Amino acid sequence: MRVFRFFLAILVFVPNMVSAQMRVTSVSVGSGEDAIASGITGIVRFESADSSRYAELALQQEQAWYAFGRKLNGRISGFAAISVGHFQGAAWAGPYVSLSTPIAKLGGKDLKLSTLQWPAFFIGGEPRNWKNDGVKNPESLLYGYLANVGLTWGPVTVSESYLNFLDDPANSLPGASLEVPISALAKGDFAFTWNKNADKPMYYMGLTFKFGR
Repeated sequence: MRVFRFFLAILVFVPNMVSAQMRVTSVSVGSGEDAIASGITGIVRFESADSSRYAELALQQEQAWYAFGRKLNGRISGFAAISVGHFQGAAWAGPYVSLSTPIAKLGGKDLKLSTLQWPAFFIGGEPRNWKNDGVKNPESLLYGYLANVGLTWGPVTVSESYLNFLDDPANSLPGASLEVPISALAKGDFAFTWNKNADKPMYYMGLTFKFGR
């Protein structure tokens, strides 16, 4: 049922991709944990021929999502999109915004400030683990909210994430990540995140393949 809901939602948005003549710009595969990943993850990113549109399709062990929106290419780069997906059988939808801008020059490299804002509203009920936890959600809306602020210098990023998910206590997730070039088309991704609620480290590693025009 969860797969049916997800692909039904995709059918609503895919015509937008076709009309915008989207092309694949990168494919990422990895495994581990971070603020939104758990287990094996695959993400395909798309961009229109004129670089004005952005799309993303992600598949994980317990969740998946699709996003489509506008790409920003000026001093402030990134995208602003609408996303739909499912998590543990529960469908959700919400805005999805990721922005980055250079704020200084250090050692000949840009120091970039970035932010991600991603609220998701569940439609029709809670995910499986929360539905069966015996706790009534005190909020009138069933939602999760992930916010992130990061600083990137060269291949290194340090960040602080905030996660407010359903009836869980709000969680602070500081972390750091490293990009390691492998070839002209591929790079390695390594990330460390500290989960303050669980009082434990989380590790993620993967590969990203980029495709030119």
